[in-house]
Amino acid sequence: MATMKSVVIDTPNDVANSSSDLKIQVTPQPALSATQVLVKVVAFGVNRMDLLQAKGMYPLPPQAPKTLGVEFSGVVVDANQSAEWKIDDEVFGLAYGGAYAEYIAVDAHMILRKPTHLTHVQCAAICENYLTAHQALSTIGRIKAGDDVLIHAGASGVGMAAIQLARHYGARRVFATAGSDAKIDAVKGLPMGATHGINYRTQSFDKEVLAHTDNKGVDVIVDMVGQSYLNANINAAGKDARIVLLGVMSGMVASEVNVGPIIFKRLCIQGSTLRSRSAEYQGDLLNDFRKAALDKVGKDLELRIHSVFSWKQIALAHDCMAANENTGKIVCNNGSSRWRRGDGLDAANAAIPECNIHCEYDQEEFVVRIKQNGRIVATIAHTITEEGELYMRQHLLRQTVHSYSVAVGAVCGQGNGSGEVLSLQLQPDGIGDEKVKLHCIGNEIRTPDHNVVALYCERRTRLGLHLHTYLQTSQQCYVLPAFILLVAARIFTRVVWCKRLDGLAERHDLMQYDKRLGMVVNEQAPNSF
Repeated sequence: MATMKSVVIDTPNDVANSSSDLKIQVTPQPALSATQVLVKVVAFGVNRMDLLQAKGMYPLPPQAPKTLGVEFSGVVVDANQSAEWKIDDEVFGLAYGGAYAEYIAVDAHMILRKPTHLTHVQCAAICENYLTAHQALSTIGRIKAGDDVLIHAGASGVGMAAIQLARHYGARRVFATAGSDAKIDAVKGLPMGATHGINYRTQSFDKEVLAHTDNKGVDVIVDMVGQSYLNANINAAGKDARIVLLGVMSGMVASEVNVGPIIFKRLCIQGSTLRSRSAEYQGDLLNDFRKAALDKVGKDLELRIHSVFSWKQIALAHDCMAANENTGKIVCNNGSSRWRRGDGLDAANAAIPECNIHCEYDQEEFVVRIKQNGRIVATIAHTITEEGELYMRQHLLRQTVHSYSVAVGAVCGQGNGSGEVLSLQLQPDGIGDEKVKLHCIGNEIRTPDHNVVALYCERRTRLGLHLHTYLQTSQQCYVLPAFILLVAARIFTRVVWCKRLDGLAERHDLMQYDKRLGMVVNEQAPNSF
């Protein structure tokens, strides 16, 4: 029987007492039914239902496996009997469960082709948020241009998706509730953000809505909170309004509900779930969303990702969500991405035999290791996002900093306080007394548009050779040839640097990159980038 690794609840009754009960263990690889395909998971989203399921508090549909996780992005490795999909297709989609794993068996109707402008991490953040919001607004809420809309839990993943979709579908005014002024700023600051933010801790949302709609109320309400909001929702609703209930965060039983306004306003109150729907329904919803808005996601419709964890940090990911720390999506990357043309490791290792330095990527551990004389001298386990790279470059230019490590340390410290700057002394064979100082700089800074690991060499105190290795962590960018740290002793008699490839387009232009990398650029190293 084929096996894989997956996240399991390591307790006798399969109920987690705390996040520390979530462990990665070897489990059987799922068998395929006639309608399923097998996908190698690259990234998966973390949702509140996962936390409830882990605690035994979520009613599962009968077809759901024990493994957590309902949304993912990855690569088809077994198309089975599908006429639509083939091996190596990059996809994302929904599942009844099982996404917290290396492989997932999923119905062929419940996946879509990954858009080329989005990364796997971004795609893993789409389905539960945007499809739930699309279902509430379009399928059930029947939103139309000119409607006024109220979105509760606006700073949640579903809330942010609903705010933007409502604007995309032509809403005139979008009211969003949240529990702090910072979260209000976040929901109003989206590219297609809320027109009105309401802090439910200090304001009555129904009174605010009526005050801004000339007492007419809103046309559509999307509510994840539940019973404590029901009466105020009825009060804030206009005539013929649709109230869509998606959650019961405040409880399930509402008392002293005034049914009169429901009748006189002709209100439609409907609850909905997504996970328990049929594969056909979810597939149709996916395709409807694809036609309506998928091409705008990541562009006009922001995918706000709060943090990206390695799946080995699944306990931390669950703790982050349980503490309500996130403004946006939490995603786990399981490190099972494939290397493509352009990874350059073999070529780089062949080019630097004189130094006995060997670079290798460990897909299981999700790290890059640099070895010298067979001994591990550096392990790069973190990433710097493209956003972080641009910020660092601006920091260098603004501060006229000559030391890249100073700038990176400053930026990483501003990012999340866990900046890492690792300095190592390497003694290349045959160089005599010469030493090369290798700095491995890694940190995770906000949105993972294109993860980057940056390396550079510094000879004595003068900036020498810049090497920006674009590692494909979750296929967020092509891995471009790099890791050429030392070629021959004579290189170190002069200052040599590799020009940085500016712009995402050039980074994907592998032929141009290969051509540039093949040149020896004999120029004075710049004082700043």
